Amino acid sequence: MVDYGHDLPAFLESDDFRNRYEAANRHPYFADIARLELASFKMLSAPEMAPLDPAFLANIPPQDVESLRFDLAPYACLLASPWPVLDIYKMAMAAAEGDDSVNAPALADNPARLLIIRLHGDVEIIPLSYGDFSFLMSLDAGAALGESAAAAFASQNDFDLSSVLSQALSMGVFASFTEK
Repeated sequence: MVDYGHDLPAFLESDDFRNRYEAANRHPYFADIARLELASFKMLSAPEMAPLDPAFLANIPPQDVESLRFDLAPYACLLASPWPVLDIYKMAMAAAEGDDSVNAPALADNPARLLIIRLHGDVEIIPLSYGDFSFLMSLDAGAALGESAAAAFASQNDFDLSSVLSQALSMGVFASFTEK
């Protein structure tokens, strides 16, 4: 059941779907909304696991810290979209509940960079800055801490490494780390 619907985003982007349903061309973000919902469902049903205990990092020699590689917990993932999918999703959910007071977000130049994580049994969707997203995405791709920090600073010059690392550790974003 966890994998149910995993082909939906690709189908929503397909020419077949776009040629059959005119609304798909007016709402190009459909596939990314489906990705957001799928990711939320997967995080909700991901296996339980104790997050990385930050105390373990205290034993790492300072000269080795930048070579650490972190693994995201199975209940945490990242999603990027050129569309403000979280705002669109919130607007749709409010409208479904009869609340029409939520304004439609601006679609142009309003990308989403999201951390989707299960916290205390509930899925939280957390907007991230360019730097924070770049950092976590780089770590998730297997890059070392130093490389990931450099990528984050390249995408956002006021990136705050200590802040994002502290927040990620306190939320339990990481399952483990390895030394190079």
